[in-house]
Order: sequence, then C-alpha cells, then structure tokens
Amino acid sequence: MARYWSSKAINGPADAVDMTGLRLLTIVLVAVALMAAAAAPALSARRALLVGLEEYEEPGNSLKGVREDVRLFREALIKNGAFSPDEIKTLIDKEATKEKILSVFQEWLLNGTQPGDTALFYFSGHGIQIWDENGDEVQDGLDEALMTWDAKLLSGKVAKDFQGRPQSAFTLNGAKNFILDDEIGELFKRMNGRKVVFISDSCHSGSVYKNVNTRLVQYKTPGSQAYYKSPWTPRLAGKKAVIRENTNIGGDLEVNGAQTAVFTASEDSQPAAIIMFEKEPTGVHSVFTWYLINGLAGKADLDHDGKISYGELAKFLSDEIARDDHAQMPQHHFLPKSLEGEVFAAGTRGEKGQLRRPDRIFCHLKTEAAISSEEREKIKYALSSKIPPLAWVDDSSKASCMIEVDKSGSKYVARLSDSSGTWESHEAPSLDTALSSIMKDIRALYVQLCMSSLRNANTRMALDLDHEVKGNPPRTKGEVVRGDALLFRAKAQTPGYLYMFNVDTTGVIHPLYPGRDGVAPKAGSGTYAAIGEDYCVSVHAPFGKEMIYAILSDRPLESLARLWSKDEIGDEKRDWLTDQSDFIEMLWKELTDSGKPKGDWISRVWWLKSFASSR
Repeated sequence: MARYWSSKAINGPADAVDMTGLRLLTIVLVAVALMAAAAAPALSARRALLVGLEEYEEPGNSLKGVREDVRLFREALIKNGAFSPDEIKTLIDKEATKEKILSVFQEWLLNGTQPGDTALFYFSGHGIQIWDENGDEVQDGLDEALMTWDAKLLSGKVAKDFQGRPQSAFTLNGAKNFILDDEIGELFKRMNGRKVVFISDSCHSGSVYKNVNTRLVQYKTPGSQAYYKSPWTPRLAGKKAVIRENTNIGGDLEVNGAQTAVFTASEDSQPAAIIMFEKEPTGVHSVFTWYLINGLAGKADLDHDGKISYGELAKFLSDEIARDDHAQMPQHHFLPKSLEGEVFAAGTRGEKGQLRRPDRIFCHLKTEAAISSEEREKIKYALSSKIPPLAWVDDSSKASCMIEVDKSGSKYVARLSDSSGTWESHEAPSLDTALSSIMKDIRALYVQLCMSSLRNANTRMALDLDHEVKGNPPRTKGEVVRGDALLFRAKAQTPGYLYMFNVDTTGVIHPLYPGRDGVAPKAGSGTYAAIGEDYCVSVHAPFGKEMIYAILSDRPLESLARLWSKDEIGDEKRDWLTDQSDFIEMLWKELTDSGKPKGDWISRVWWLKSFASSR
C-alpha cells in the first residue's frame, strides 16, 4: 500500500463515516432473554433458551448472520458467568417450529425453574405486527408476533385507522404459526416468583418484526423483501436517541410477583437492522445483538466495578447504537424499577493477564515437488540466518504463519500467509531474489505482531478507527488495490491524546498523527484525526498486509516525540529490524510496566490487504 504518507490531519467534529458501503443494513434479531441473577438461594436454578432462525421453511424469508449471533451470545453468557453450558438450550432453524418452541419453553423454562430461579429466553428471527382482536393493545391496536420456522403469511397487510391514525398490519386469520405476544404473556404469567429477562432483537421489537428494503437493508419482516416499505419512519442518522421506557411489549409481559427486565432492539414503529461489521466480532451481525455481545464482554460495565447491572446494559445499548448513528432506538422496561440496579452479569473486560511481546515467529515451510530437498534446506537456512526470531515448526497447526515456495518453469514463487489469509505472491527469476522479497513480509508480520499484542483490556478510554476507499469503488471487505486513494479516521470518544502510525508491508513504520514535533494536542470527546482527505494516501507496491494503529491515552506519550519527527522509521532495504526495534521498545515502555498496562489508554488496529490489481 502507500509507503509515503502525508502527516496532514484534521481535528474537528466527528461525522458519521460510511465505510465504503460495507454496511449493508440487514436484519434485526428478535432476541428474547429471560434471565436472572437470582438474589435467592445459592443453589437457585438458571435456565436459558436461545432460539435463532436464519433459514425458514419458505426460503424467501431467510436471514443472514443469525446462527453466528446465537453462538456468540451463548458464548458471552458463559464467559461472564451468567450461565453454565448445561444451563442453556438452543433451537436453530428447523428445530424452531411453533410447537417445539412452546414445548421447550414449557419444559425447560417453566417446569425447569421455580420461584427464586432465573429464566432466559432469546429469540432471533422475523417478527410482524398483527391487528389486535382482544382489545388489550390500547396504545396502537397491534399485537406483536414472532415468526417460527413453519410460520406462513396467507394474505397481505390490511390498512386501518386506529384512533385517527392510518396503519397497516397483518390479520390474525392471515398469519399461521406465529407466536403472539399474548401467548408469550400467558407463559410469563406462570413465572411468578422468578426473575425474568426478555430481550427482543427485531424490527418493531416493541412490536417484534423485521423487514428488507431495496438497499440490501435486511430487517426482520417477512414479505416482499426487495421492495416492501413499512409504515414506520426511521430515525435520521445523527438524531439523538432517547433512553425511555418501552410501554408496549414491556407492559404486556409484566408478571405479578416476578421481576421482569425487557430489552428490545427498537421502538414499536422502527425496524432493527443487520449489517456488515468490520470491528470485532467481524462479519454480518444484527446491530442490536452485536452491541449486546460487546456489552456483555465488559464494555457495559460503565462504572468499572466488575459487574454489569441491568441499567448499565440498557444505557450502553442505547448510547452506543445512537452514537454510531444506527436508525433504531433500543428500549427497556424494568419491573420493579429497582431491578435496573441489580447485577445482570460479571463485568469481564477480556484478557487481564500480563501482556507479552512476541519474541519468536513460529513458521511452517511448505514446498511443492519442483523444489528440491537441497533448495528446501537453503530456504530454511537463508531465512533463519537473517531473521533471528524465526522458528521452524513441522506441524502447521502450531505455526503463526506459513511460507510457501514453488517453482514454475525458470521462475520461483514465494508467498506468506497467516491467520488473515495470503499476502501478495512474489515471483522472481532466482530463489535468492524470491527469498529477499518474502523476508520483507516476515519482517512486517513481526512488527505488526509486536504492535497488535499491545492492548489494554481494562480502560475507560473509547476510540474508533475506520477507513474509506475514496470514490467508493467496489472492493472486497478489507482489501485494496493499486491506485486506490484512502482516508483513515481515528475518532476519540473520550478526551485524550491521540497518536496514529502505519506499519507497511516491509515492516517500516510511518508516524501519521500528530505532526513532526510529536506533540499531540488533547482531543476532546467526539473529535477525530483524518489522514488522506486530500488524496495524499494511495496504494502502490510493495503489496501485502498493512496495519494502521491508533492510540488514545490519558497523558502525552512524551518519549515518542524524538522518533515521531521521522517520516519513516526503519529501512526496507536492510535485512532485518533497525530503527523499528527502538520504536517498539519505546512504545512498550510508555504503555506497559512489567507486562501490565500502565495508565489509562486504548489501542485500535485496522488491517488492510493490498494487491497489484483486483482479484
């Protein structure tokens, strides 16, 4: 990618950045969680039922990312100690018929618990609104319904006026095998004495439903998924979300003699989306569940006391989803009100152990038949003699990277691959030249490993890092090609001192922000540094994997000022690490003490793979 960087940066109000079209609004999970951190006997039972529907009996209703969301949500519940593996049941796709869901709910959650116990029910799939027929929906005249695997819509929506407002919804006779909120409410009424948590991740999740529009925004509503337009008006990006009580489905699920916590993905009149996330966990996920998983991983521990209360989780979901400009407003409902102060889960914040800087790269060598045994030994000796940290392993499963060398006619081809995939191949007329090229890749990988190992799991700081391919050409996620112009932004979500640098495909480090004096002005909350707004960052050879690294610290990193005066730290023409070692050592000393994070700081890493042309 670009090896010559402009240090120009702009500080100013943060704008929402469309990350090169990678966001494809998709679905919203109807996540229903009946959970309790029972304040009763130490031996009180806990039960969780997670239901996920990615595929439906009618293929046109299928969704994306649901199975993975259910898996990650289950892992999050286990990791923070809310439930043990044997306390969680899952129903996925074909297992999740209406009859099966109600049966397992009855046996596992209702019969399997007693007063003082905890029950959790999570549903991810489609939901719809159905005209109310028993008169209990006095606010909007609509019942909410979960779409099971064998559910069917027998007719379209019917338009009516409710209290002078025109609305459209399905009719009870036109919807088969849906689970009405009234039916869920009847089950809940039998949960007296228990602590009940209901988490609904779906469109109209106050009203439980999902749908899809023409921009591949997959919401969770069945029907004409390419062209259907629902009657809701989405929240415009940038409009501040309001944390408020959900008075619809939350009220429907109130249980006398029980504690009830209800979390929903959106207001009654809104959809809830599924998009492509580039931050961990990466991939296609429901917006609500993605933030739910991150919150349970520790980010919702807002007061850093090692615990996540129901109220903290609700505030985290509302604040974070609004801050990132998603057009949905999560809702919550607690009965009694005091429940919001009770503990939902442990406030784990990831790895709290000692940070260790890699001292070796474990590599597996793979050669094709055209490479002789003598050449194979030469490869090992040539690379290990020039790369001190390199250690060869025969078992590829124990390697952090793999080097492949092949011979095609009179030319040699060498390539490096790691957990992120294969770097650009190097083709050369001699083995020595091919090895010289691959050595630069290994050097880059080592420097990047040293940097990516430097992270602070326990911090109050908040920082976002993203990029944009200017002009928005169609690109595979995380990949760029020769000639692309790039823009990088690091946005400080809490006040602090911001630093950015790049490790290119040869292992050379390029300070990006602040300028040559290395003095970082204190960034306020919501400000950003932008690199490449004037098209000064472009992609060119050598190609491979590059790292963009940003740090937000509560204090200036003063010892870095001397090294920050350079445009390039290191020399791609040298055999191994030169100035890079000083930079790595200085950075680790600034941010760690005996392997533990020092001070309050946070780091963010962005990976890009560059190629000579689109593949």
